[in-house]
Amino acid sequence: MELTSAPLHKGQVSWRGLLLTALLLTFWNFATTAELTVEAVPTHAGEGDNVLFLALNMPQSQKFFNWFRGDRLNMSNSIVRLITHRSKIERGPLYSNRETIHTDGSLLFENVTKKDAGVYLLVVTTEDFDEKRATLQLYVQDPVTPPSIQVTNTTVKDLMSISLTCLSNDVGISIHWLFNSQRLRITNKMMLSANNSTLQIDPARSEDSGDYQCEVTKGFVNKRSDRITLNIIDPVTPPFIQVTNTTVKDMTSVFLTCLSNDTGISIHWLFKGQSVELTDRVRLSQNNSTLQIDSVRSEDSGDYQCKVSNQISSKRSDPIQLDIKRE
Repeated sequence: MELTSAPLHKGQVSWRGLLLTALLLTFWNFATTAELTVEAVPTHAGEGDNVLFLALNMPQSQKFFNWFRGDRLNMSNSIVRLITHRSKIERGPLYSNRETIHTDGSLLFENVTKKDAGVYLLVVTTEDFDEKRATLQLYVQDPVTPPSIQVTNTTVKDLMSISLTCLSNDVGISIHWLFNSQRLRITNKMMLSANNSTLQIDPARSEDSGDYQCEVTKGFVNKRSDRITLNIIDPVTPPFIQVTNTTVKDMTSVFLTCLSNDTGISIHWLFKGQSVELTDRVRLSQNNSTLQIDSVRSEDSGDYQCKVSNQISSKRSDPIQLDIKRE
């Protein structure tokens, strides 16, 4: 048996997070009492959670840490013992391969079930064989499964309506919504269904873009859905073409530049209503914003347009008539 915990399953509480809570509790308890105490973190767990039995205010010069099931020192109810000066761990009859004892006497209990609920006893034996005892009560509730969010489209046009639905197989739950990991502030353009399972935003604006989650709570246990990222995008505005001269001599070079105030767009060029065919003479800049035609010829005469697009819309510029004149 090791002194560190095994990797956790998805959705379980990280033992590092439990230890951070433990440090805060240790500081608070040190200021208030010098008696040995033990606490379950969290006190109320759901089936499948990990729980840290936190030992506080340890006596000096510990020799043994002994954890027992129940409130009496009975070796038949022993879970695990740590001999501190030898860093030796001895498993008791009730060890279930889910317990990890730490060097400070705390015990990490993984994947708890309702059968694990009850009283637990820590006995600390000092170097002079003085014994200190403390008990805790662990509560284990029915499990809560992580919910999921159903949404028709995660990329929508600005000013449209969008609905998100929190799906859960559990009963007797309450539902809350989160936006960018914070509790969602309901505004006058947002509506919740009677049981909070559906969130409607009407109209959706760019400031509503971000990560959404729903959280289901049952008793003292809660679970969050995976994040759903909404992108609320403004439709593009029509671009326009900048060119130095629309009437040019053949065999010279022409540069047409597509100008747009929009960001996050793609640019496409059209000649006489059809996609421009790129050749050794006809080239595009890296972002497609500039069309370069070298050694222009009479067949290059005609209407040119650029088209800008984003995920929800596209617009064409007004056509520019290019006339190629022979010398």
